[in-house]
Amino acid sequence: MLAVSNVEDLVRRSNLLGSDRTIANQGGGNTSMKGLTIDHAGREVSAVWVKASGADLASIKEPGFPALGLDDLRLLLDRDEMSDQEMLEYMASDEAARSREDESHSSRRVR
Repeated sequence: MLAVSNVEDLVRRSNLLGSDRTIANQGGGNTSMKGLTIDHAGREVSAVWVKASGADLASIKEPGFPALGLDDLRLLLDRDEMSDQEMLEYMASDEAARSREDESHSSRRVR
């Protein structure tokens, strides 16, 4: 996903917090941000950027904040649980749908 929201500000704030070891231990602490991004199909969507587990706040850079689509996350609110197998199947079906959608967009651009 390409960032529309200013993820650089999240990185800067995270680095500031992480540089003070009285606030965050090395490799510890959590920061996140909600905003807009452009998805794989070129659509503007709501997302949340979450600090990667184990990443150091003092030195984290933009790749350490993966963007997660909020619409996809909201679908999970209705679930009480999800087995590892169900998660793998969900991820595989989502990836397949994205591939079909990408192919559809590509064929329309070629014409």
